[in-house]
Amino acid sequence: MLQWEKCVYCLATSQHCMTPNTGRRTQRCDRCVRLKHGCSRRYCAGEAISLVKYCSFAVKLFRLSDRKPVCPICDNLDPTQNWGYDPNIRLPIEVSVTFMDIATSALCGCRSCFLLWQGLCQLVEDVLVDSDICFSLQKGLPLLLEYFNPGEKSLSSCGRAQVLEFYTELHRPSIWSSIGAARSPIWSMPSASAIRLAKSWLEDCMTNHSKCESPRSRLPNRIIHVGGDEDDPHLSGSHQEYAHYIALSHCWGDYEAHKPLTTTTKTLKDRQRAIPLDSLPQTFKDAILVARWLGIEYLWIDSLCIIQDDANDWARESAQMHDIYARATLTINAHVSTHCDGGLFAPINRSRAKHTTLYPHSPSLSYPIHAHLTDIYEDNRGVRYHFSIRTSPLSTRCWTLQEHILARRTLHFSNGEMIWECKTRCNCESQASETPFDERTTSISTPARYYREWNEPLLSKWIPLVELYTKLNLTYERDRLHALSGLAQYMTENTAEHYVCGHWKQDLAASLLWEADNSSGTALRPKRHKDYYVPTWSWASLSRGMIRWPRLLAPILDELKIIEIQNTPATNNPFGRSSFGYLKVAGLVKDIRVIRKEGDTIDIFRDDCRRPPSQYNLERFHPDTVDDNRLNTVDGISIRASLDLWRPVVEIFPGDDLVILLVTDCQAIILKETTADSNRYQRVGIGVLRYIDWYGWKEWLAIFSKRTIYIV
Repeated sequence: MLQWEKCVYCLATSQHCMTPNTGRRTQRCDRCVRLKHGCSRRYCAGEAISLVKYCSFAVKLFRLSDRKPVCPICDNLDPTQNWGYDPNIRLPIEVSVTFMDIATSALCGCRSCFLLWQGLCQLVEDVLVDSDICFSLQKGLPLLLEYFNPGEKSLSSCGRAQVLEFYTELHRPSIWSSIGAARSPIWSMPSASAIRLAKSWLEDCMTNHSKCESPRSRLPNRIIHVGGDEDDPHLSGSHQEYAHYIALSHCWGDYEAHKPLTTTTKTLKDRQRAIPLDSLPQTFKDAILVARWLGIEYLWIDSLCIIQDDANDWARESAQMHDIYARATLTINAHVSTHCDGGLFAPINRSRAKHTTLYPHSPSLSYPIHAHLTDIYEDNRGVRYHFSIRTSPLSTRCWTLQEHILARRTLHFSNGEMIWECKTRCNCESQASETPFDERTTSISTPARYYREWNEPLLSKWIPLVELYTKLNLTYERDRLHALSGLAQYMTENTAEHYVCGHWKQDLAASLLWEADNSSGTALRPKRHKDYYVPTWSWASLSRGMIRWPRLLAPILDELKIIEIQNTPATNNPFGRSSFGYLKVAGLVKDIRVIRKEGDTIDIFRDDCRRPPSQYNLERFHPDTVDDNRLNTVDGISIRASLDLWRPVVEIFPGDDLVILLVTDCQAIILKETTADSNRYQRVGIGVLRYIDWYGWKEWLAIFSKRTIYIV
């Protein structure tokens, strides 16, 4: 007779066999029986014998010892029991084992491994014996355990591992120091308990967090008055009023498929009278509901509060973006949807909603341990973050970066749960206690506080910020600088430094050595704007593509002088695109020429060498833009990189007039003379002179002359 019941070991529901003579059923499922005897189809005979020997040793150890032994697999889930524990180091203790290790130890009597085994068997489908298990031991926090299928551990864990979170109930003790308390997830959104929790976070922050600043702020020029439950919201002019308001950060999505509700010159008066709730996309509706629940009567949404077909209004309001998000009482981040119709609240993910309660066989444990699947990951520094936030559609937008950094407080609505982030604390629905911001963060990519405090040299923070920014997505190429203008203005006001075309005058010489990443596919490779945008010496002169700054190989030359910076803004936003600009530079300059060698391969040499020795050649050349359409044609040019790797086609031709402007002893900007005016050059890339053992560098340096040129 067959019955479906729970295995007494792993508690997984399985089919047990009733013997016909006695009517008794087996106490273990087939998987537990195989593990008990050390048998696995993935293990060879020798490994099975070793496993049996280990089981016998472990059983004797548990029976003979008067005190609880230290498990060699899990360290009894106590970081102080690990041989590498140091009380002066706050980094977590990392443990990497296999499922077979945990199962064997559990069956030999380890209560801690038994707990982990139970959770894995109940929450992970089709557990493989040779799968990899990773977890870290930290006191007072819920335990995060990562489950990898065989062969996946060597890859990035983010998104590949199934993560289990083990925790106790609030105000309940735990016999394991590495299993702290947490709230059980609220799987239905929105719920009354979730709204109460969000309101308590906001009230506590406004009352007790001095760093977060709580006074009423001056409202933006236009703001949505959300009204009461029976009222329709409407667009209102602020008239310089002071009040609390919420700002919404969301994805517009495909404009044709999910056209957001906007304000134009024709609809402005209608929006001021009323905006019927039924006409709003779902994300806007949900944001209005949240504002009402939190008791805040004003809401700012970009598509409704900026006149979309008025270029001057758009430029003026986008320049105030830093004020709008910095002054907002709260910013709501809609991570769930790729468009404005998706809403704030995610439908329940049944695969993530798996939850179980564990009762380890321990007389000293009077309270249960809970476990569920989560999207929280932990890096090697012990920093925990929500994977669903870092990979959400919203987090891949360029505009979101400055919105997130500038916000006082952020309430994230993600696929898993609600997450709170302010300048003082981070918290989420399942977290029992607040986390100091400087220790752990739910930030989309990097801690926002890192960019809110400008104590270090400006370039050291701006360069990583731009490198991160250029990896994100931008719907309109014309917004390359506008989507960063609010943050640039905020930095200008807090540092009194001069900003021009995506660079800072203080560190301009070093920041000129930016490099375009041409390794992506053709559709993602950098290219120039169709119309004039900014001078070519700026990274923003490329309409797309990632930008990086190579390491400085030597100090900036004393001979390099920035004499004049000219920039005329094209709009009312002084931090946006230019209508005209140039850089007047004095430095060491040398004319160079392009020589065709074999096929489409060229070298760049000193122009006074007929048969130049190899040490006079550039070591490396990194072009700003490439053009694959001219590959293998008469005019096509390729640059041979080191190790005989082929570079893409470069937009220069043999015979072009090029100059090399030294920035350091061995790093330079490659310039091409314009046809419009003499002594005016456009940047085409950067180059590295031979610097290994400085062989050939002195020959280069001897023939450089000091000149003054204009880079346009």
